[in-house]
Amino acid sequence: MERGIRARMYFFAFVISALLFTVGIVLGWYFGISAVSQTQQDFDRLKSEAYSLEILSLMGDSNASAVSCAVYSRSFGDLIYQTEQFGGKLDYLEKQKGKLDPEVMALKSDYSSMQMRNYLIQQKMDSKCGKSNNVILYFYSNENYSSATDEGLQIAQVDREFNVYTYHFDVNVQNPVVDALKESYGVVVTPTLIVNGNKLEGFKTAGELRAILSSQH
Repeated sequence: MERGIRARMYFFAFVISALLFTVGIVLGWYFGISAVSQTQQDFDRLKSEAYSLEILSLMGDSNASAVSCAVYSRSFGDLIYQTEQFGGKLDYLEKQKGKLDPEVMALKSDYSSMQMRNYLIQQKMDSKCGKSNNVILYFYSNENYSSATDEGLQIAQVDREFNVYTYHFDVNVQNPVVDALKESYGVVVTPTLIVNGNKLEGFKTAGELRAILSSQH
């Protein structure tokens, strides 16, 4: 009798464990899908903001250039802030699903195209509106990632001080825009930085970046 009771206890324990395991898998799948869906929705909203600024850049070719410059001054910083926030969400998604997950890489491909659009808008509007900002094109790879050599963390230490606008490009993303940029700048190693048009290869500390940016002004 005691052996039968114990056997039933083991059986029920196994069933409960299996059920919890299955529920865990289903919840993980559900929240993974939800996270991707929410991130895609956030990207669509961000893309709409970028389109608005693109129209402003076209207005800059008309008599409305003075107006477009004033609106651009107010709006571009907000777009960059939202873009940085979206980048943080992509980082979170990478941690949840993996840095090389196909859905994550697809989102990063779209993000790369938008980054390039923002960069081109900035270059055009800065020229028309008489502005001069520090710009860094940051080419990186998540393969063999280490926080000790994360160039993005170093850039973050100097971007506010020098009013730096940074555009991030994962070299492993399948995107013709990224491919064209890599070929244009001869990117063969990561990290590679294009700082105000000057190419820097290999990891640079915040101190080195500070010295480089200081020497350019």
